[in-house]
Amino acid sequence: MWRLIALATLLFSAMLGSAAEAKCRTCVESISAHTSDGTAGWGKQITLRLAARSTDGLALPANVTAIVMQVDGDRSKCITVALYKGDVSGDVATYAGTFTAYGQTVHSGRLDIAGDVFDFTVPLSGAPGMVTLVGVAPQPTAAPAPRTIVVPVTAPQAEEPAAAAPATAAAPLFDLSAPDRQGMLLAFAVIVFIGASVFVERRQAKVRRGAGSAEA
Repeated sequence: MWRLIALATLLFSAMLGSAAEAKCRTCVESISAHTSDGTAGWGKQITLRLAARSTDGLALPANVTAIVMQVDGDRSKCITVALYKGDVSGDVATYAGTFTAYGQTVHSGRLDIAGDVFDFTVPLSGAPGMVTLVGVAPQPTAAPAPRTIVVPVTAPQAEEPAAAAPATAAAPLFDLSAPDRQGMLLAFAVIVFIGASVFVERRQAKVRRGAGSAEA
């Protein structure tokens, strides 16, 4: 079971490595380390060489930065090495830089080539080393083209003068056709009639009283 898991992990790592390699803008073709006398040892001057290829027409940088982070498999003080561009053939350029060797067998670290970052391991025997892409420089994004928005403009329409309200005839002081006016007149007539009837009855009663007194 564990063997299957390990095999699947190795295959998955290989797939990721291939995909990462396909995305690099400046890919490393080869890397190696050489000493002046061909033998490794403490305090030896060692030259790190690599060949880099531009994959998308990007101009190759004038120098490459290498950082040695492990010596003989053990973590050590980081050594920064500047590799300068030498021969250029088409889209491939070679770089080389010299530093003091500490260790006996192998150096490991990282490379920075125009923003692309690689892990590298190189033997001190002069044999070819190994390089793995671990990070790609962010691609500049083009700013969106400005868009012109056309807003239709219509001329303001002249406002028509407001129509004058039709003149209304003045209402008469007493509108006899109105129901309330008719009610008022009817009540007034009833009051006059009652008053007149009371007055007549009082006169008749007084006349009768006067006639009765005369007969007596």
